[in-house]
Amino acid sequence: MFGIIDPLKELVGVLDVLHGYPDEVTWWIGLLLFAPDIRSQGIGKAVLEGFTEYVKPSGGQAIMLGVVEENERAYRFWSKMGFELIQETEPRQFGNKTHTIRIMRRKLEE
Repeated sequence: MFGIIDPLKELVGVLDVLHGYPDEVTWWIGLLLFAPDIRSQGIGKAVLEGFTEYVKPSGGQAIMLGVVEENERAYRFWSKMGFELIQETEPRQFGNKTHTIRIMRRKLEE
């Protein structure tokens, strides 16, 4: 888990990741979340670029994540960041809602 801190040393976001899933050379992003007032300012792109540079020296070859099908804004963001759709899950029950998850992957350059 990484905290994203602004210049005033305020927590403005979080990046939750898992190393080694679904294989030893892949990192999985579980959550990237920002405070509403700082969204759409390029911070997500900057955080992803920094995270990618963090992953490469560890032998990371790919980053994966899942996006709820209804979250088109997130899907567009991740697509712009070079992630490709590799699979859609069957609809699954999460609490009282049913969701299809779009599994996305970005291969890392050496």
